Amino acid sequence: MREAWAVSSAAGGEDAGRESGRRRRTAGVESVINREKVDLVVAIGPAVMMKFVSLTTKKYDIPTMVSLNTIMVDGTGMCGACRVTVDGKTKFVCIDGPEFDAHKVDFDEMIMRLRAYN
Repeated sequence: MREAWAVSSAAGGEDAGRESGRRRRTAGVESVINREKVDLVVAIGPAVMMKFVSLTTKKYDIPTMVSLNTIMVDGTGMCGACRVTVDGKTKFVCIDGPEFDAHKVDFDEMIMRLRAYN
């Protein structure tokens, strides 16, 4: 099985983490997809990067897993800080994850919740 591992630099360089109105650069992930057959993408990094990797791989119908461990606080399920919506259902990253199907994660909600902690 061929896997494409997406990290911040491969997911689009300097524009990958910006929330501006500019067009997202996803050439890193797409260049791998266009160069060879990819069966699975695993994205680990900032939420906004994982969101755009997920959007990119969805266009190509490539299964994509994300690790949402960066949102965890206590790892016990007691605080609720790692609550995310996956496939329309509430999940706790520290109990139900941290790996999830990227195409089912509500990244917009997750990013909004992360901003509350800034």
